[in-house]
Amino acid sequence: KFLVPGVPPFEVAFIPSVVCLLTTSTVVYGTGAPIFVKSAWVTFLTLLRGVLGATSLVLYYLSLNLLPLKDAVTLYFCSPVISAFLEFTLLGNSLTLGSLLGCTFTVAGVVLVTQPGGEAQEDTGPEPGQRLGAMLAIAAAACNAASFIVVRLLSGRQSPVVITWWYNVVLMLATLVPLLLAYPLPPVLPNQHQALLLAAISIAQFSGQLVLNRGFQLVSPTKGSAINVLQVLFSYMWGLTMLHDTLNWVSAAGGGCVMLGVVCVALGGSSAPKAPTEPLLDSVEPDSALPVADEPSVVGPRRSVFVRQSILKVLENVRIGESRWRPLELCFWADQGALPAKGKEYPGLGYK
Repeated sequence: KFLVPGVPPFEVAFIPSVVCLLTTSTVVYGTGAPIFVKSAWVTFLTLLRGVLGATSLVLYYLSLNLLPLKDAVTLYFCSPVISAFLEFTLLGNSLTLGSLLGCTFTVAGVVLVTQPGGEAQEDTGPEPGQRLGAMLAIAAAACNAASFIVVRLLSGRQSPVVITWWYNVVLMLATLVPLLLAYPLPPVLPNQHQALLLAAISIAQFSGQLVLNRGFQLVSPTKGSAINVLQVLFSYMWGLTMLHDTLNWVSAAGGGCVMLGVVCVALGGSSAPKAPTEPLLDSVEPDSALPVADEPSVVGPRRSVFVRQSILKVLENVRIGESRWRPLELCFWADQGALPAKGKEYPGLGYK
């Protein structure tokens, strides 16, 4: 918000994306995480996450140029409700009463924020630029919610660092083109104050994307995105204290409705069919406790360890050849429902 008057919005998005890409590349190189995977489906989802995330951020920055900070943030963070709808339509999760109430409150909040009595709008009605800003913020929320679903689908298949790396690659390319075309404004050389703000955005953007991608692999998209509603509170606080905005009660009521709706979605969420109780890693017997298959005096493969879904993620961080676990061809592959073929590659774990 401080940078937009002097720095084009696409430059605000481009410079942090370059810094984040360099930082993420260092992390990827240090951890040895593979950037390219052999699974076409995982590659498609990873690129789709980058496209949706980059589109969401660009649309959000453009909306900040047309709307007050708190209104843009409020509209942007109606994404948990969109996530609940996408979980219902795409993932087959059922909507609870809390989700339906949350949708109702959120829609009411969006109407209050975007109606003519909202913040920074004249009595004659909203200006065309403000209507466009509201549409951009809602579109950014939709892309943001869709990216949450994609990250959830990538759980256990892709490293959060690699997801962040591809996101920054797509964001850098997506913002470079309008910069070269000088749209909507030609790029400028930031002064010292603007450079410090861009550095702060870069650090916050890198840290936020890294923990966001990891967080959405651990919780449902609906509940995870609902936590981000705290940014609405911060936007109101910073708008009043740092940007010296005036408190408009209609806009504040809309923000309160959106927050209440997101809380209802977070508490109610969407319910998926419960999986059978999974054994923990410590509850599975080590290889030394398993009986030998044929002759006790012959060193050979032991009985298969039936690995459940709850410990598949643990196996991702275990070097099979140096642990008590048997190779993957001797383990039960829960997603396939049958013993895997020897030598066949399973992209979800990255082993043969």
